[in-house]
Amino acid sequence: MKFSIVVALAALALLACAETNRVSGLQIHIFDVGQAMSQLWIYPSGYTVFVDGPEVNWKSAEKSKAVAKKLNTLLNGTKVIDVGVISHLHLDHLGYAGIGGLWSLIENYGFSFKKLIERDSGRWVDLNNDGECTEDEIQFNNVGTLSSTVTRWIFYATNSSSHLQGP
Repeated sequence: MKFSIVVALAALALLACAETNRVSGLQIHIFDVGQAMSQLWIYPSGYTVFVDGPEVNWKSAEKSKAVAKKLNTLLNGTKVIDVGVISHLHLDHLGYAGIGGLWSLIENYGFSFKKLIERDSGRWVDLNNDGECTEDEIQFNNVGTLSSTVTRWIFYATNSSSHLQGP
């Protein structure tokens, strides 16, 4: 899904949430984890949406630990979230694959997503079949700036051995 569509949907959802929350009991939980925020929306039907899983330092999994604890409490131990949304591929919204952030929620704390929405940033194609991801093996699509956060996320997200694929 194109990034602009994701942003538009998120904006509409937030507008709808403000109205719905007063009428039907929609819960919006915002986790202040530093520069960015994580959010968990729980609809009255039980449908869940999680937005962003940040870290403030690439060498840290501190924020994912705090978010995992909050998610466990709010979801009563359920580890399956209906939709995950990554607003964009910066450390303060995603974390660093292999250490913290969203990767840690999935790999260290066992959360999974039935559907994950991100900006179609790209895909790793193992051209030489060595199992090692290098920047020249990534087919970039909708990426603003390149960084190791972007490269590591694309490798993780498109690697068939990751646990990202959901339940």
